[in-house]
Amino acid sequence: MKVLKGYVRNRNHPERCIAECYIAEEAIEFRAEYLHYIDAVGTPKTPHIYNDGPLPGGVLEKIDRTLWGQAHRYVLENTAEIENELKDPNKKDSESLRWIAHGPRFEVIQYSGYTINGCLFYTKERDLSHVHQNSGVSLVARTMQIASAKNKNPLVTNMSFYRVILETWDLDYNKFTIPMFKCDWVDKNGRIKIDEQRTTLVELSRIGQKSDSFILTSQAKQVFYVEDQVDSRWSIVLERLQRDKMTI
Repeated sequence: MKVLKGYVRNRNHPERCIAECYIAEEAIEFRAEYLHYIDAVGTPKTPHIYNDGPLPGGVLEKIDRTLWGQAHRYVLENTAEIENELKDPNKKDSESLRWIAHGPRFEVIQYSGYTINGCLFYTKERDLSHVHQNSGVSLVARTMQIASAKNKNPLVTNMSFYRVILETWDLDYNKFTIPMFKCDWVDKNGRIKIDEQRTTLVELSRIGQKSDSFILTSQAKQVFYVEDQVDSRWSIVLERLQRDKMTI
């Protein structure tokens, strides 16, 4: 409605203004599909371009020991060097692996946003003050689950988890930092479903995995949530369109 109201130039004939502007814009966009070598109307010549890294304005915060343990454990379980060390115990330890073994500091720098793989992520708090939604995130992880009520044998399969980013951390290992997202995850037990149109819906108010809140920023996949018009308790998951990575 905000866009349509912006088409009004003559308040005596608002409907005519909206109709004329809408038809003109549709016609221009239609022709632009066939004239791909020209700039589309309404699209800036230089789009927003991002480097990987945190947004300016980080704040140093002391973290709780329990959260410290969660974050450090996740790094230990998701670091390629540690996996290689377990496969080959005779391999000489690298300097970075030794610093990880010492553990991170209890102070982290928290940011309100982070860019990674061409995506701009915001925390939930920052999202509330912006028009665009950038705090939705999903993660595909291997998890153990029961195949069916009759078959109790556990299976290890890939499963998608959904929620929003609460905080962005730079976990400090003295010689280097590891960026992480702290999230609230939707309870996977009955709070994630796929309807007959193959659309994924989640109930954002139901939180699970409270003891496993962290992921590496490099693992995050950006998604958007739209309230279901049939049942407001549920939100439709929309995946971000894949674009080429951009740098400045």
